[in-house]
Amino acid sequence: MIRAGMELFATGTPDEIPVADIARSAGVTTAALYYHFKSKEQILLEGFRAFGTRLVERFAAELDPTTGPAIDLGPAIARLVVWLDECDPDATVFFVSSVAAHHEVEEARRATRHQLVPILGAAAARANAELSPARSLIVGASVLGVYETAVTSWIERDEIYRGLGRRGFLAEVEHLVERMLRGG
Repeated sequence: MIRAGMELFATGTPDEIPVADIARSAGVTTAALYYHFKSKEQILLEGFRAFGTRLVERFAAELDPTTGPAIDLGPAIARLVVWLDECDPDATVFFVSSVAAHHEVEEARRATRHQLVPILGAAAARANAELSPARSLIVGASVLGVYETAVTSWIERDEIYRGLGRRGFLAEVEHLVERMLRGG
């Protein structure tokens, strides 16, 4: 039922998706859906949290500090953008269609961000040894902002993405992240 809900939530805002459509897509009755979930918001929240966990795990694996003293953070962030193609519709729900959907969803999004910033901060510190611990976290938070903005363009294939093309878009993401590391 969560999978069916996430696939439907990726097509529009959660408010636009009737519970009956989720039940039909999952191959169950509406009563059966309500037996397992109190609302479609609960389905959204569970799918959302599951994707948030996968996102944090993927960032940790991609930016693993045991892989060496330094990392090319720009290319790593670009790889994390491309990885989202494997995660559609979950990525679409997480980054696009659920924005401002429900206070619990926003709290889950915030919790995911709080887990990602230290991972990104540690990667920034490894990529630029001149960064202080505080500055590393600031760069990590800034890189997360770039990632979230890039992901929205990537998922929506908006005018920025279309104007640059796939390769150009990813190159710009890499370049921006690398400039942030250098403080410029």
